[in-house]
Amino acid sequence: MIVRLLPAAGLALLILVTAPAMGRIRDLLFEMFPGGAVKGLAIVLGGLLVTSLVACALKIRRHVGLRWLGLIAVVILLALQITGFSHDNPRVDIVERIHILQYGSLALLLYWALRPCRDLRLLLIPVLAGALIGTLDETVQWLAPKRVGEIRDVAMNVVAAFTGLLFAVVIEPPRDFRWRLGKTGWRAVSWTAAAAVLTAGLFFDAAHLGYRIVDPEVGSFLSWRSEDELRAAAIDRAERWATKPADKEAVWGIADTFRTEAGWHVSHREGASHRELWAMAGRANQILERWYAPFLDFEDHRWEDWKIEKGNTIAAEQTNPSTYRSPVLEHRIIVWPKGPVRAAWGSIAALLAILPFILERRSKR
Repeated sequence: MIVRLLPAAGLALLILVTAPAMGRIRDLLFEMFPGGAVKGLAIVLGGLLVTSLVACALKIRRHVGLRWLGLIAVVILLALQITGFSHDNPRVDIVERIHILQYGSLALLLYWALRPCRDLRLLLIPVLAGALIGTLDETVQWLAPKRVGEIRDVAMNVVAAFTGLLFAVVIEPPRDFRWRLGKTGWRAVSWTAAAAVLTAGLFFDAAHLGYRIVDPEVGSFLSWRSEDELRAAAIDRAERWATKPADKEAVWGIADTFRTEAGWHVSHREGASHRELWAMAGRANQILERWYAPFLDFEDHRWEDWKIEKGNTIAAEQTNPSTYRSPVLEHRIIVWPKGPVRAAWGSIAALLAILPFILERRSKR
């Protein structure tokens, strides 16, 4: 069994090792082939997909009806992933297509490795392992300063793993399959699920739980840090960057959420000013100057005087700081009480971990 698991383990390791550098690899491809990178990768991935589907269709000899239904379901799932997880940025989209290939292949390799089990482990562990590796994949992206994972991508990885599993079943349906689990099976499934839930909980806590900072003078906005933590971070960055500036082009290094937040606010400010939404742009600049000033100096993002005056004047005329809510990071940060959320994730993981022992005690009675 260990030998059969080696290909899946190797692919999982490759996914995790390359995750922080995936954005850089993508950018290098676009630099080398500025006009054809997207088309080239799309042709390669599309060719692999079509070839795999045709090869699968040619292998269908028994259970024809069910397997063709399964193959149609695979095509539908792939179409939903390609369209449903798309962005307006083709550079981001192409990386996510690679994720579909990665996690589909991982589930397929795990299915192949677990075929001797011939029970529910064969169907459950590939998806659970996809969730676990997918969460770790998003987590190690925080080792790249310009990449930050999110739970949406974890969901995408899980769907890709399920699609790969269904494809594997269509290619080679299990023989003598048993819809039950023995003691060893329960432990393998429950502990894999517990690890996936615990990892997902820790990731969700770090990537999505945050605070709403309320500033009576400029409005409110979202942050991964509390008000006191954000003020301390600004002081720390001002002191540190004055003597030892961070490498703006670094590929490796733990992501600095202070820079990430500030970068989002700058993008929002510039987008609003470009659309002549000066009230919104003015509020965004006020938030930057009051809470992220070191970033403005470090990245040379301070506004010219005329923009500051125009933004402040129109913001004062058209918005009220007591009711203004910045839309920055609304898609990413959730303001939930951390204690209950952590308790819920931990309780579910603990229950899954001890579930096999509970079932063993009940079976003995």
